[in-house]
Formats: sequence, structure tokens, C-alpha cells
Amino acid sequence: MELKDVKALIEEGRSLEVVNTLKERLNETSEPKKRAELQGAIGWTLVQAKEYEEANKYLESSLVGATDGGYTHVKLRANNNLGILHYLQNDFDVSRSYFNQEIASNSKTAKIYLRLLDIKEREYLGKEALLSGVGKRQSKQFQEAINEYEVSLEHQPNNPKTLEFKGYAEFRLGNLEEAYHTLEQAKRADPKRKFTHLNLLKVSCALKSSPKVLQVINGSELEQEVFIDWAERDLELQRVCDGNEAFTDFIQAK
Repeated sequence: MELKDVKALIEEGRSLEVVNTLKERLNETSEPKKRAELQGAIGWTLVQAKEYEEANKYLESSLVGATDGGYTHVKLRANNNLGILHYLQNDFDVSRSYFNQEIASNSKTAKIYLRLLDIKEREYLGKEALLSGVGKRQSKQFQEAINEYEVSLEHQPNNPKTLEFKGYAEFRLGNLEEAYHTLEQAKRADPKRKFTHLNLLKVSCALKSSPKVLQVINGSELEQEVFIDWAERDLELQRVCDGNEAFTDFIQAK
């Protein structure tokens, strides 16, 4: 099997066959450059198969062998593949450390992945903070939830889901003006996100503002039947909007 055939076999779903064949060839050769190439090929095939721990071992061996032997192209390939391996595992700092190596300074692959790392890290950290905030909210730790949502928004500004969750937590704390402002941001970010409108309606009722209630209902892209359904099913909405003239008139008119 030629090394150029590895990609085609992987695409056919024959990764283990490739790895076993390459390992046999590795055991049969003592030539340093060939060993470094084979170790790199095994490592990359294992990356494709998501066998990351074993892949790391072979790619590291390839990098060491190529470095000792002065095999520049083999070294660059192993270095970049290690960067990709850690990128796939969300090991952002380790991944960067490979792509920032001097040998990769003119590598198009390294430059592309350094840009991708910035994007993926923001998404990952934003999502992690959002999930942490959701956990705090479920425990009714609303201020702690807000703190996590703010961290998430640092990484993913104007994320409509995070803004909606933050606005609801502010509502639960009684910070109604802040909640209204945050939920308006969420609505601008995604006008079709249903629960943003529900929470805006709750906040508007809590503010005892009939104009805001009408603005939420009439200014929404949602069908008015959606608001009717919420009025019938959502106990929190019923409680907070009880006695609001605009809300009551809207329901009775339907």
C-alpha cells in the first residue's frame, strides 16, 4: 500500500485495515525517514478514526523522528497534524502551540487553523458558560446564572438564546427594566425566537405597562394564536398579567 492510497481507503471506511497494514510496514523497516513517514500516516489515520490517544502517540513519534533526522516536510506534516488533533479535542492552547511553531510559520494549514481556533474557542467557551448558567437557573440561582450568561456573551455577543435566558433571569430577580432591555436585544437578534416574546410579555405585565404589552403582541411576527395559547397554559404569565387591562382586553377579544 502506498501512502498516497491511505486517504482513499479511509474514505471507504477501511481505517483499521489501513492502520494494521501500516503498522506491519513500520515493523518491517528500520530506515529512519520511512519510519517517521509511516508513524505520521498511522497517526493521521487514527485521527480520522477518532482514536485520538493512540493517534497522539504515533504523531509524536513521527515528529521526534523527523526532527532528529532533519526531514522537514515530514516534521511539518506531523506538527500540523498534532495541531489538528488537539483542535478536534478542544485543546486550544496546545493546538496553537503546534501551529505557532517556527516550522509552521509559512504553512497555509497552520494559518487557517489559527483562525479557526479563535472562532471555535469563542463558540466552545460561550456554550460552556451558557450551559453553566442554565444549571444555575434550574437551581434558582438567578444572579449566578446571569454571571455565567455574561461570560457567555463575552465570547458570543448578541447570541439571542443567551440574551433571552439572561433577560428571564433578570425578570425573576425583579430587575424589570434590565430584563426588558435585555429581551429587546434578544428580539432584535432573532425576531422569530418564540420564548423571547413570551418573556417580554411577562416583563411588560410586571412593569404594569399596557402600552408595552400591546407593543409585544402587535409588534411580534408570531401569530396571535400563540399568545392566546400561552395565556391559557402558562401559569406564570397568568399570574404576572392578572389585572393588566391591555392583556385582559386582548384575551377577551379572542
